Amino acid sequence: MDQLLAQAIALYQEGALLASARYLETCIEACWGGGQESNKMLALSNLSEVYMRLGRLKDAEYASIELLACARREGSDENHIRAVGRLAMAALLLDQRSWWNDLREQLEEAVEMARRIRLRYWVVQNLETLGCFAISVGDTPAGFNWLQMALNAIDKNLNEAEFFRARIYCGISDCMMKIGKPQRAVEYADLAVLTASKARSPHLLAISKLSVARVHRFVGDTSEALQYATEVRVRARRDGWKLEELAAEKLLHETYYSVARFGEALEAILRALSLAEELGLHEDLAHLLLKAAQICRDLGRPMQAERYLQRAADLASISDQSEVMAQAQLALATAGLEIPSRNSLPSSQKDN
Repeated sequence: MDQLLAQAIALYQEGALLASARYLETCIEACWGGGQESNKMLALSNLSEVYMRLGRLKDAEYASIELLACARREGSDENHIRAVGRLAMAALLLDQRSWWNDLREQLEEAVEMARRIRLRYWVVQNLETLGCFAISVGDTPAGFNWLQMALNAIDKNLNEAEFFRARIYCGISDCMMKIGKPQRAVEYADLAVLTASKARSPHLLAISKLSVARVHRFVGDTSEALQYATEVRVRARRDGWKLEELAAEKLLHETYYSVARFGEALEAILRALSLAEELGLHEDLAHLLLKAAQICRDLGRPMQAERYLQRAADLASISDQSEVMAQAQLALATAGLEIPSRNSLPSSQKDN
């Protein structure tokens, strides 16, 4: 069992994610009923991380929930901390903002537990996740504070210190854009790339370059934004990094659209739609469908636009996304097209 785990971790570090996942799945199966809960929990934690890298976000979420259940049965504080952290990371990637209130409290408790038992890696990781989640739900000041706390919690002996620093610099760069400080955003994005280069991780470097691309897009430097985003897209496609490819395609769409290069914007958004569907990102999918419809209208393709709008409205009604539903219906009505029946609306959107 120890050999299986060691081999799985070694494969992950080499970038052989699929092989690592298979070893970890085999390890977990071998642990059933064998009194090896400690090995099982370690394997589940690592498997959740591998699944996230592979873009198998619902699988990552399930592995995290299973880890949480095991940790509570065994009374393992260490694995409880890991489980809460992994679950929050998966929820963040899945854009499950409705989980924020519950997860915030659990993450803060996990940080205090990790401090108490000196699990420094998870102090930093859970502070970083708190910061990124807060930013995603619009609480930029709180997000910035947590990211600063995460940065200050890193010491020179911490495993993967450079990885943490680079990702946190990306998060702080996003904060600077949100509060209207573009020069500071550039500085932090550049610092992320420099730090990622030292870590010699192509994946981390791609994440950092996406941050640089977002900043250039923010300040109106279209050519640099396109260059960095395209570079990440090429590497992500080659190495199977679905989440990074999706982020690059969305950024390329926004940048192409801003300079009226609608054909290239449509190509990027269609690839983004395919990736979002593959990854199960249903909320993201509905927003992308609205953007695809807008480009089709700009290109003079009303029938294609209608199909995307109808699909966005249908998807929003299923997932109870009232804002997206309203946008899709308004666009359909403005174009004089048929809107979905009121019977298809969630009960929360009907008149009392």
